[in-house]
Amino acid sequence: MAQKTQQKLNVLPVCPNHARLMEQAGQNRKLTSKQQHVFDVLVAYVNRNGYPPSRQELAGLLQFSSSNAADDHLKALDRKGYISLHPGKSRGITINANEPHHSAIQLLRELLNGEPGSRERAQAFLSGEGIPQ
Repeated sequence: MAQKTQQKLNVLPVCPNHARLMEQAGQNRKLTSKQQHVFDVLVAYVNRNGYPPSRQELAGLLQFSSSNAADDHLKALDRKGYISLHPGKSRGITINANEPHHSAIQLLRELLNGEPGSRERAQAFLSGEGIPQ
C-alpha cells in the first residue's frame, strides 16, 4: 500500500541542490529507507496541497496505527536537517531545501500575511535565483 500512496500523491523530486547540500552536511544526515519514504510522502503532500499534513494525516498516509510512529520519523528528519518542526503550531512542519517553486509559494504566503522579514526574504530569494529586482 505504501507504493500505492506514493503513486496517488505523485511524488515529486526535491531540488537538485538538495542532495548536494545533504551530502555536504555529512554522514549523519543520511536517511534510512523508511525515513526517506516518510520524507517523500511529506514532500508530495506539500507539493499537492501547498501546506504540510497534520501528524494524524501523515500517520494515515503512511498507514501507521498512531501518530506517535509518524512523530518519531518526523523528529529524526528534523534532527537530520531535512525538515523543521514547530511545536505548538498546527501543521508545524517546514521542508528544508525543497523545490524552488515551493519556496516561492511559501514566500508569497508570508508576504500576503504581512509576516515580519518576508520582504527581505523574498528579495534574497530573487537575488539567489538571478532575477533582477
